[in-house]
Amino acid sequence: MKLLCVKCDEAMKFKDAEGDSTDGSSGLVFVCNKCGNSFAMLINQMEAQLVKSLGVQVGGRKEPAQPMEMIKEALVTGEAQKPGSVSWDGDAEERLKKVPMFVRPMVRKGIERYAADNGLSRITTDVMDKAKQKSGM
Repeated sequence: MKLLCVKCDEAMKFKDAEGDSTDGSSGLVFVCNKCGNSFAMLINQMEAQLVKSLGVQVGGRKEPAQPMEMIKEALVTGEAQKPGSVSWDGDAEERLKKVPMFVRPMVRKGIERYAADNGLSRITTDVMDKAKQKSGM
C-alpha cells in the first residue's frame, strides 16, 4: 500500500511514528518529498495491536527481504508444525465450525499452539475450553 500526494501524484514517504500513547494508539506521519505536503494517520489501540501481531514494520524495511525468510523464521521460532502433530476430536471440529469463518483459522492456530505448548497431541472440547480460558476470552 502506498499513499499518494494529491497535489503531486507522487508516492509519499514514511517520516515518523509517534510511539504508543497511554491509550495504545499510534500516530504515523507521511510526507511528499516533492512538495513537502504531509499527512498524519492515527491508528487506534486495536489497529496498532493487529499491526504488531502481524509483524509489520511500520515505515517499511531497512533491508530487503531475504529468500525464504518467513519459513526460516517459523522453523527457528517453532511456529511451524509438522502436519499431523495435533489431531482434532470430532466434537472439537464441529464446535470449531461454529466460530465465524473469518476468525476460524486464527482460533484454530491458537488452540493448536496451546495444545503444543502443553504437550497435547489431541484436541478435544475440554482442551478448547482450557485454551479459551487461558486466552481470557
